[in-house]
Amino acid sequence: MFFVSLGVFLKTRFFILTTKQIFLLKNTEATLNALLGHFLPINKHCQLLSKYFSRGEQVQWINVANWLQVASGIRGIDYDAMQHSTAYALPHKQVQEYVQQKQKLHDELILELVIFNFIYSGLECLLGSLRLPACPHQRGKIASASFFMKENFDNQYVPIKYYIGLGGVLRKLLRKYFGEEYEQYFEETECASISSLALRAIYKLRNHLVHGTFFFPEPEEWSAEKPLDTQIINVSTRLLLLSLQMITMAYCKQNKLPIAFEPIGLNPDKPQERTLIYLNTLHLIDESKQVPAMPDFGNY
Repeated sequence: MFFVSLGVFLKTRFFILTTKQIFLLKNTEATLNALLGHFLPINKHCQLLSKYFSRGEQVQWINVANWLQVASGIRGIDYDAMQHSTAYALPHKQVQEYVQQKQKLHDELILELVIFNFIYSGLECLLGSLRLPACPHQRGKIASASFFMKENFDNQYVPIKYYIGLGGVLRKLLRKYFGEEYEQYFEETECASISSLALRAIYKLRNHLVHGTFFFPEPEEWSAEKPLDTQIINVSTRLLLLSLQMITMAYCKQNKLPIAFEPIGLNPDKPQERTLIYLNTLHLIDESKQVPAMPDFGNY
C-alpha cells in the first residue's frame, strides 16, 4: 500500500449520472475498463504526444518529446526478486507461493512506476520551459500550472474527454485505500479548479515516491485488502498525459500557437488519413466514433 496523503478527487455532484449511462460508479473496475476502451494504449498515447512536441513551435519542447518518447518505448523490466531471496529456498510450499506472487505483483507495479516517472519528468520539463506565472497563494511549478489552468483553460474549454471519468475512478480507488482523511488535497482553491485537481493529487503521490514514504504492497492472499497500487499508478499516468495536453492547449491558445499538426508519413492520396490530430482528441482510439459521453456539467 502507498503511505500517502490522498483523498477524494471530485465532489459528488460531478458524478450524477442516469441509469442508462455507461459511467456508473457502482463498480470501479467495470467503470475503468469502460473508460479505457476509448483510450489508446499508454505507449501509443505517449508516442503521439511526443510527436506533437517534437514538431511544436517551441525549440525547448524537444526535450519534452524525448522524455515521452522514452516512456513510449518501455515494454517491460527485468526484475528478479528471487535472485537474493533466502525465503524462496525454504521448502515450505506456501512460502514459495508467496514469493512468486509477490514477484508478479511487484513486476507489474515497478513497470508502471518507471513509465510514470518518465512522463512526470516530461511534465516537469514542459512546465520549466513555459515559465508560467506563480500562483499568488502558493509556490511551486504544480501550483503555477494549476493556477494557469484555472485562469486560462477552465474559462475556455470543457475538460478533455474522459478526464472527469478517470478522475472519478482515481477518486474511488483512493477512497477504497485511504478513506477521506486527506480530502483537502482535492478541493478547489485559489490556485486550482476542476481541470487541475488530478494534477495536484498526482503531485502529492509523486512526492511520496521520491521522498521514500512509499510502501510496496503485499499479495492479496497475504494482505488484509486487495492491492490497488498498480491501478492507482496506471490511472495517474493517464491523467498526467491528459494534463499535459490541457496545459499545452491553454498555452497555445494564450500565445496563438497552432494546437494541431499533420502526422508524418501519411499517404496524401488518402484524405481520410490526413485528418489533423488535435491535442484534445489524440488519446482516443477513434475520435470520430460515436461513444457514450459524460454528462454536460456546464461551467465549473
